[in-house]
Amino acid sequence: MVVTGSQKSFSVICILLLIGVVRAFWMAKETVPLLVDRGLKSLKYQSLIFLVFTLTNVIFVLLGTSCDTLTRHGFNRLYYLGKGANIFSA
Repeated sequence: MVVTGSQKSFSVICILLLIGVVRAFWMAKETVPLLVDRGLKSLKYQSLIFLVFTLTNVIFVLLGTSCDTLTRHGFNRLYYLGKGANIFSA
């Protein structure tokens, strides 16, 4: 019983390991930091408000509740993201 269960989960473990290897290569080649840096530089104040609105609404739909989403993934995290990227400076 344990052997059949581990054989079924082996393909999932292999996929997760491959994802980890690809992520490690991207981090080593600075692909991910470059994408994050370019993305933060391209944000403006108006687009950040649209992004916050869209992202929280998608999470609302996926979780099925708005109160839980506001407490866990509220506007504070996205506000401090914009504040750290100096989007709110004039």
